Amino acid sequence: MRLAPHTNPTSKEPPGPSLTFLYTSYVDCLNGIYGTQGPRGIRTAIPIVGGNFTGPRLSGKILDVGADWGVTDVQTGIFSADTRYNLQTYDGANLFSQTSGPSQPKGGLHLRVVIETGDKNYYWLNNIIGTADCMLYAHTADISERLVFLALSGPVIPGSPCVLMFGM
Repeated sequence: MRLAPHTNPTSKEPPGPSLTFLYTSYVDCLNGIYGTQGPRGIRTAIPIVGGNFTGPRLSGKILDVGADWGVTDVQTGIFSADTRYNLQTYDGANLFSQTSGPSQPKGGLHLRVVIETGDKNYYWLNNIIGTADCMLYAHTADISERLVFLALSGPVIPGSPCVLMFGM
């Protein structure tokens, strides 16, 4: 199959992707329970034990089911998150969230977010690709807990395919 070269100078460029605020979450994490050298670096398991999320279209709690199995590159010191955890909306829908992404030079993490659910009211979440900025919010040494602030955005038009992220 041959594609014709783009020769029409009057055609419009496709619109760029747009982001819509989805929610802010506060994730309760415990200190890492182990660190082990692997082929990609030092993998650390950081339990996710609770928290909450609040936004204009969904709010709820973060369940005590999940962890960040992030890797620190021994050459650069860059930490890359690799989380999997569960959320539950206040109306009872269960959501599975997976995030990944590297730490940033000025602190925090820039994450890609994917959410899965079978709940009919939130099924549209299966079709979005989210992005989030994550930062250390507080550290309470006496209970070894850290709170992470996560502001999530994505193209959240119900039924919209993720291809909207590419401006198609």
